Amino acid sequence: MAAIDKSSEQQALAWLARRHAGAWSAADEQALADWLAADPAHSIAWLNANGLWRQLAELRELAAPELRAARQPRNKPSLRWRAGFAVAALATIALVLLPSLLPGSLMRPQIEQTARGEIRTLNLADGSSVTLDAASRLEVDYGLGCRCLRLHSGAAIFTAAHDDPRPFVVDAEPGRIRDIGTEFLVRRTAAENLVAVLSGEIELATRPDSQPERLQAGERRAYDGSGKALTPAAAPATDLAAWRDGQLVFHDTPLPAVLAEFARYHEFDVAIDRRLKNYNLSGRFASNDLEGLLELLQAAYPLSVQRLSPTRLRLLLKTAAR
Repeated sequence: MAAIDKSSEQQALAWLARRHAGAWSAADEQALADWLAADPAHSIAWLNANGLWRQLAELRELAAPELRAARQPRNKPSLRWRAGFAVAALATIALVLLPSLLPGSLMRPQIEQTARGEIRTLNLADGSSVTLDAASRLEVDYGLGCRCLRLHSGAAIFTAAHDDPRPFVVDAEPGRIRDIGTEFLVRRTAAENLVAVLSGEIELATRPDSQPERLQAGERRAYDGSGKALTPAAAPATDLAAWRDGQLVFHDTPLPAVLAEFARYHEFDVAIDRRLKNYNLSGRFASNDLEGLLELLQAAYPLSVQRLSPTRLRLLLKTAAR
């Protein structure tokens, strides 16, 4: 799906204002057609601008006096002056109304990033919220036609406000999730992308060219970097979101994956005896209790923990320990 940049949105609004300024000509129509054909993003921005024009009836009503003034002859002003006056009038009204009618639409894209061990809730301009997991990176880019977010890494739980006409869309490349009325989780790792619906319903397309499918509460999907479907974890969606409450839940998870998950919440690196990959762990643990985890592992498995430095650990099978 083509991206819509802020420049295309602004140009589309300018074209829209000129078209409704009362001095539209065949040459203008051709110039608009040329602009639309120059870039797929222009067509999308134009459709969004026209949708906005239809939806925001009060914008046209408030702009009407200025537009009528622009149409009145003033010492035979040029067509360019009249069109420019209309664009300025509509732009002025838009700058006043858009922040309240389409919150966040005039803001620049923002990057939100959490550190290890940090979980943060973001309250977005439209009333939506995102709970960002530790060591995660999210881009927020609200525009005229889309409340667009992009999860670059880590995990997040999204709760969309539903009194906004723009779709609420989360990109977890190559997949795209559109909110239909719900709360959902998205997690990105090197091995997979995971989407789980906590309540309500979403629409998921795992590739730009794939047919979207609808998922309801409790359902989940996993896919790799090419969009190929993977077998998702057997854990309930609520367990996948337990990190929000400071808990990590594992269901027959290999020990290397367990330690990798804990590393998101603690400043440490770990080297694991490759033979330990055949050992799995199940249970619920406090994400801030690394020492408790290590004690349990040494009591329950034939392994030893070596502390190479305050932030470096090594796990060895006891038979291989020195």
